Amino acid sequence: MKKKVIFSVIAIALLAALILFAVTFFSRIDKVNVTGCEYYSSKEIEEKVFCEDSYYRPAVAFFRELAGKKEQIPFVADYSVSLDSLHEATIDVKMKPIVAYVEFMNSCLYFDMDGLVQESSTVRYPDIPQITGLDIDYVVLGRTLPVSSRTVLNQLLQVTQFLSSRNVLWGDGEKNLINIVERIHFDNSSQIWLYMGDVSVLLGTGSKLEGKLPVMADILPKLYGRSGTLHLENFDFSSDSQTYRFY
Repeated sequence: MKKKVIFSVIAIALLAALILFAVTFFSRIDKVNVTGCEYYSSKEIEEKVFCEDSYYRPAVAFFRELAGKKEQIPFVADYSVSLDSLHEATIDVKMKPIVAYVEFMNSCLYFDMDGLVQESSTVRYPDIPQITGLDIDYVVLGRTLPVSSRTVLNQLLQVTQFLSSRNVLWGDGEKNLINIVERIHFDNSSQIWLYMGDVSVLLGTGSKLEGKLPVMADILPKLYGRSGTLHLENFDFSSDSQTYRFY
């Protein structure tokens, strides 16, 4: 009698598991939410993650996530897929921390705040500044941007790190400086220029950047909609009445 009870319990459990598997396998995810994505639309991320029709089956999506099977997506460091119901899923995306790019051999090389080259793409994504004027002979993904001058590289990282950390009022709202600056240029005299629309900023040869960059951020909101160059190359921090030139 006891054996029959145990057998019945096991049979019911197996039947329930079989029914549950059948329901999850033959159901279909028809709504996908996406969070944490910057450079792609929600639809683009969905198409890259659910790149085969069978991946829309809840059971398949669950076991792929459990096994850690992920699609390789440019600019995406990692993502997770969670089932909200048998018909709805959420993709939580973790983007690589891209701050700027350089053009090299017809490709855009995107790098992070440490100067590590993260991605190579023929696509130029908006709201990421271009770096020009650097002397680069080769590039290796995952390695530091091979700028010929270590001083120039340190200055570049100091500028991009500051831009990424500071928000200012620009136009109709507050924006991160890294999304406002369109281009950072190192000229033949090793002077640093920043360009944003009709406004440019001359920071000089890279000295006292720790003082010039916050001053620039404080002044920029006043320059929106104007045209000219903000000259900070000779900004005098010792003066009691600090002034700036814009023309």
